[in-house]
Amino acid sequence: EENVLRRVTDEIVDIFNPENIIIFMMNDEGSYKLGHIYPSDKHVPITSIASNRNIENLLYSNVYPLVLEYSDSLWISNNLDRVMRELIHSASSSAIIPVIKEHFVTGFMLLGAKRSGNLYNSEDADLLNSIAETAAEAVNNIKLYRSRREKEELERDIEITSTIQKNLLPDKPPLLRGAELGARIKPCKGVGGDFYDFIRLSPDVTVFVISDISGKGIPASFL
Repeated sequence: EENVLRRVTDEIVDIFNPENIIIFMMNDEGSYKLGHIYPSDKHVPITSIASNRNIENLLYSNVYPLVLEYSDSLWISNNLDRVMRELIHSASSSAIIPVIKEHFVTGFMLLGAKRSGNLYNSEDADLLNSIAETAAEAVNNIKLYRSRREKEELERDIEITSTIQKNLLPDKPPLLRGAELGARIKPCKGVGGDFYDFIRLSPDVTVFVISDISGKGIPASFL
């Protein structure tokens, strides 16, 4: 994801040459985390922003970048919360570009003024929106790939743990006079915290051991 954001930043710098770029992307916990900064030594006082319905609705309703150069202080005060106003002020941002994927605001980019001194226009907004759409698609693909890889690794861990767990169980129950024994474990998540064993103390004494660890899955199997 960092590489994608770096390439997006490089593309924006090549085209618009802004004074700075700050990118926030939503993490798995639903908060917007600082993803990339240009220039790298720029100080950003806020690195995490809680999911905010107001700013999300504002960004989504506009879809295109919000060019703050054309907005007065009253509009900014009425439409942006304190955290966003502080972030925009500290970064001297001139535009907010929403990163939207499937009708959901997955992040946003703050751009400083152009070094040329020219203001952002409607053509710039169209191009920035296109760049943001490409970034949203690329980041989403990375997250899908990561999720699929984590799932495959978990399934492989479950398979290995299940094999180890089965090897800890007796191959078959002992033969006893006057009794027929049978045992089977079928965990609901591939592995679990159930265990049994037959311990022959003497020709006439056999102990049955049955245990059940609280919980399910891999954590319970470790115990």
